Amino acid sequence: MRGSRYYQNQPIYMPDIVRELAAGIHKGKAPVLIELVFENCQIHGPAMLKPLHGDTNAPWFLRCEWEEDLDAFYTEDPQRTATGGIGKEIGVIGLRDCVFRDCYFKGVGVVVTQVGYDIAKEQYELPGATTISL
Repeated sequence: MRGSRYYQNQPIYMPDIVRELAAGIHKGKAPVLIELVFENCQIHGPAMLKPLHGDTNAPWFLRCEWEEDLDAFYTEDPQRTATGGIGKEIGVIGLRDCVFRDCYFKGVGVVVTQVGYDIAKEQYELPGATTISL
């Protein structure tokens, strides 16, 4: 991705990344991370990520693994997200044009659509499956 900040083979602490890089951090707005690429990183929380709808670089997560398995995925509330964006959701970090490849997540949840949740569930139910691409 053009202009992206790239992280590889390192531990990443999402609260630190948000503090350093997130756009829109001010009263009443959720933080949004923009154009970041993480490859073979250990991603540590606490954090709740939300890929923003309309992102042209989907999938956001390629061959990634979560310590919490399927319990790390939460379905979004359609009434709150009718616009496909991120509003006043407390503690949620928006992702715009971000990619995670071959990463391991610990203490990090992901807010997904019902379709996204079903895809994650289907992948975890495959024999021997440990990673998800979403």
